[in-house]
Amino acid sequence: MGERLHEGGFEMAETIYKGTIQGFEGSWGSGLAQLVVKDSRTGEIKRLSCDNAQTVRSLEAAFGDTIGEGHTVNPKGAYVGKDIYYSMESWGGMAGFQPVEEASEALENQYESQFQNKAPKTISKKSKGWKHESTRHALARKGIKTGRKR
Repeated sequence: MGERLHEGGFEMAETIYKGTIQGFEGSWGSGLAQLVVKDSRTGEIKRLSCDNAQTVRSLEAAFGDTIGEGHTVNPKGAYVGKDIYYSMESWGGMAGFQPVEEASEALENQYESQFQNKAPKTISKKSKGWKHESTRHALARKGIKTGRKR
């Protein structure tokens, strides 16, 4: 427990995601950025909101070749194509990440255990007609008069 990710960390009790980094889009002026990740289970492309400077420093520390000329982000840096585990904040921003090759066994087990004991979703047929019968109709069906004349 208490496994921390690069620059921001998370507690292992939170939901952990896994994906492949596709790119990074950010602005040092606003301080806002998005790490573009392809989810390893669904294949969905996600844009993870994050702090620009902190994420760039974390990518540099984890993979190198991230900070380019003029202190800008190298769009084809060593981080592109790398697999990571990551966690999200309650407000929707990325809490932090951990390269898969550096992940502890406990982190890998936590990620995998999220998908165990979950029954597959089944598609049920929708019933035809009304879902809820009115009290008056239910009583009439049973032959009980409600005092209303037809």
